[in-house]
Amino acid sequence: KCAQTARRIGFDPRSCTLHHNPISTLYQGPPKGADRRQPRPKNEVAKRQMTQVFLAGMAVVDFVFSVDQLPDKAEKYRASDAHIVGGGCAANAAVAIARLGGEATLAACLGDDALGDLIISDLQREGVKTASIQRASNGRSSFSSVFVDRSGERQIMNFRGDGLASYDASSAQDFTADAVLVDTRWNEGALAALTRAKSLSIPGVLDAEAPIAMNLLNAASHIAFSRQGLLSLSDAKTLPQALTEVTSELESWACVTDGQAGVFYTDNGQVAQFPPLKCPSKTPWARAIFGTAHLRLGLAKEWMREKQSNLQTPLRL
Repeated sequence: KCAQTARRIGFDPRSCTLHHNPISTLYQGPPKGADRRQPRPKNEVAKRQMTQVFLAGMAVVDFVFSVDQLPDKAEKYRASDAHIVGGGCAANAAVAIARLGGEATLAACLGDDALGDLIISDLQREGVKTASIQRASNGRSSFSSVFVDRSGERQIMNFRGDGLASYDASSAQDFTADAVLVDTRWNEGALAALTRAKSLSIPGVLDAEAPIAMNLLNAASHIAFSRQGLLSLSDAKTLPQALTEVTSELESWACVTDGQAGVFYTDNGQVAQFPPLKCPSKTPWARAIFGTAHLRLGLAKEWMREKQSNLQTPLRL
């Protein structure tokens, strides 16, 4: 089941003060008609140690606009609906993991601005551990404008932030976890976390969106490409061909998402296809699915450790 992942921020234009909705946090529940995951009873959670997942990457705020068609001209457009939500590959997956009963620790960098304060406070409210998040003095936190049309296709304009480049990768080097997830928005931290995962013999998963550094591909045990990310590395005409070409020299398991066509993934030297899942929206739900799969990797690793087995065969998402 998909975790609840849409994160909403309340904004009062009269006072120009960001505030949280007292009823719901940045992460909202699924739309009407969607399946809802029931929380585990507290006594059940207490019986077992939570699976620990360490994440390194991006945490942002997204301004999401619902439109009939994606903009294609230099003119004004009117949205039918709009939300201010939390975003970022690693941050969304961290919340999904926390809501599924895992222990998520996020390493990232934010500016010392109002958006950074808001992102951290809501991640903490969601149960994500934020001690590894750094704040850059005079830095500006990242945010995006996201247009989503009636079919669910999206168009994103992202500001990566300013004054964040010099932050220290040491926060992603010393940790204990059952699995690691990184994105491609902080290469130094991602490489440090994947290297640590390899030393701990735990899954190290790369959420691969362009631009992608080759050293991250070599360091990851599992790679999940976006369509754009994979095609940035290959001139192949089809995604299966591109996946075969890019992964031919890699030892890691890999997949690529392809919207309505589902997911292509490597399987014993071949490329197989998984049919698409019916999700209400790409923006909030895709990371929930990814976070769910990542938590399962950690659970599988924990189970195997309990059975005193070695992680010798690829785990499949």
